[in-house]
Amino acid sequence: MKNKYFKFILIAVIFSLVLSSSFIFANENEEPNQEQIIENDQSEEKEKKDKKDKVKVKLPNNKYKWEKWPEIFSIEDSFPGSDPEEALRQFEELQAETESYKNLLGFNGNYYTGLIEGDSIVLLEDTVNVSTKGNWSVMGLVRNETTELVESIEVEAQLIAESGEVLTTISEKALVDSIRPGEPTPFVLESEVGVNDVSSIIWDVKETKKNKKLYRDFEVSTTYEIPYGPLEYKGTERNDGGLSYGLGTSFTNESGEKIKIVELTVAWNDENGKIVWLENSYFDLKFHKDGLDSGFAAHFEDIVVTNPDIAPLLSEYQYNLWVVGEK
Repeated sequence: MKNKYFKFILIAVIFSLVLSSSFIFANENEEPNQEQIIENDQSEEKEKKDKKDKVKVKLPNNKYKWEKWPEIFSIEDSFPGSDPEEALRQFEELQAETESYKNLLGFNGNYYTGLIEGDSIVLLEDTVNVSTKGNWSVMGLVRNETTELVESIEVEAQLIAESGEVLTTISEKALVDSIRPGEPTPFVLESEVGVNDVSSIIWDVKETKKNKKLYRDFEVSTTYEIPYGPLEYKGTERNDGGLSYGLGTSFTNESGEKIKIVELTVAWNDENGKIVWLENSYFDLKFHKDGLDSGFAAHFEDIVVTNPDIAPLLSEYQYNLWVVGEK
């Protein structure tokens, strides 16, 4: 009886699998209907029109990395038949059309684009991360989508109650100055209004004047990243018991000037693109008391995060780096 029952079950399973396979095969080979074709064509046309309506700007590409490490950054293989200069041009053109990760002078990270609106500074809504408890606060990115360098950006938020009453208006300067066309910059706003009292937000972003000569031509790189948790790093016991996240960074001055102040700003975004943490650091003057000559490299002071709510997550997230210097 058990054998018959087992055979019956086996036959039923095989039969259901055959039916499922036939259905999947049929769907895979099914011709798209006219509505699908029209919808796809319209989507492609819209994408082309959106790109056509955008203004193309030149990215501050980090040519030094190709010169210093050609065996690592050999992009000629990606564009066979092209000489190195033509391969680099094609690569830069392709890169400019996306918001994907870029290694540029004064910037490493996401959301920098070579295709912009051409006449505005925009809030990147996908990056906006509003607090879920306590007082209302927010972190996020805004982007310079004008064709000119913007000295500084002010971000303003009006917090509105359900009744329509304006609870408060808060504004702060974005964290990075001298923002180039297509470049994002992080911001943070904090209020004394409870997050549950806020029903909606009215945003305003605008250019402000800095009246200070700043430099952005720095090649920036990460020297190490130590995750929260492990008791050892590269075979050496950690003296904090693994209860911190660490990020080490360095830069090369390519500005053509001796620079005395260099600031690093770091913003981490989660898998959904939300900005979740911000830090900054400065050029370590220990060995360069008179400043750093052009063509020379130095380290930023180490970034160490001990907050147990965020530190364990940072090594899982993407970090974005900005570097700004002045004489």
